[in-house]
Amino acid sequence: MWIQLETGDDCDYTSTALGVRVWVENIGGGDAFPFVVDVNGSQQDISSGLEASQVISTWLADAYTWAAEYTAFVDATFLVEESNEDNNQLTQFLPIPTLPPTCTPTATPMSTATPSPTLGPTPTPEATSPQTDAEFVRILEVDVPDQVSAGELFVVTIRY
Repeated sequence: MWIQLETGDDCDYTSTALGVRVWVENIGGGDAFPFVVDVNGSQQDISSGLEASQVISTWLADAYTWAAEYTAFVDATFLVEESNEDNNQLTQFLPIPTLPPTCTPTATPMSTATPSPTLGPTPTPEATSPQTDAEFVRILEVDVPDQVSAGELFVVTIRY
């Protein structure tokens, strides 16, 4: 049981609202019918039930309170018939987490001119950098051979 964002540790979150995530495992030999998970009075219906040995997690948005003791109760309405009803409850003090860092934007691929082989001199193409908030490598000059024969391999030199 953890306090976290609904998106977990994902860096691409739009809300900083915290909730309580509870992991539930069916340790019995048979499938469990639909049941309710309760954390400090906030309830989540697990309508799919839980297959034998299956583990799921559920996030309860309304269960979060500042630095309190949390009690998670699985099958809070006693709908699932079990041989041991005493292993359905967990009580813990949960630390308030630090938000995960936001995602680092990835560089946008720069468009570059593709030289086509010609028999005459070709002007040097100019590559431009995209406008971004972050500073990326800027291409200052691209050297392309003046003459290339059809099928000939050549090297393009990029200086930055």
